[in-house]
Amino acid sequence: MEAIEKIEYKGYTIEVHQDEYPMNPRKEWDNAGLMICFHRRHDLGDKHEMTRGGAQDYVARSDVIALPLMLYDHGGISISTRSFYGRAQHAEWDSGQVGWITITKAQAIKKWGHKKFSKGVLARAVKCLEGEVETYDQYLRGEVYGFDIKSPEGEDVDSCWGFYGDPEEYMIPECRAIIDLNVTDRAAFAANIAPILT
Repeated sequence: MEAIEKIEYKGYTIEVHQDEYPMNPRKEWDNAGLMICFHRRHDLGDKHEMTRGGAQDYVARSDVIALPLMLYDHGGISISTRSFYGRAQHAEWDSGQVGWITITKAQAIKKWGHKKFSKGVLARAVKCLEGEVETYDQYLRGEVYGFDIKSPEGEDVDSCWGFYGDPEEYMIPECRAIIDLNVTDRAAFAANIAPILT
């Protein structure tokens, strides 16, 4: 597989690859929120048995926290809790609401260890739901990556896959940390082997 980017660091090469077989975070992960979607052509969100009317009634309940799910479908798809109007080309024609991401207040209280519902619990629930949507959007947009690290001699040092979002945020710093450790280990090995060889 051809690297989409190569980064040199301390003589090592970090090869960045797009993950061709990423895990679907709505099918294979344990999520706090329930993502209720309705779309004719795309299989989106979590499995559910709700009708549109049933879902509307559900999200209107006072014990449910719900954020809207907006889909932009234009040469690829993107999902967000915010409207795409003003953010994406032709959003007035190619975007609209496809559902909601929800969590009950009781589930939020249980998850974050509080005895009663509060503004703090609400804020944590909303942040969690927004984060789940952001990760799912990265999956839908193909923004999932992996890396191979090559030594100065061209040997494989390490590799890992399944990094969602901008590689510079988490993946590349992890690669640099792996290389730093490898450089330290090699220096220690050289220091220990030198007396034996002389």
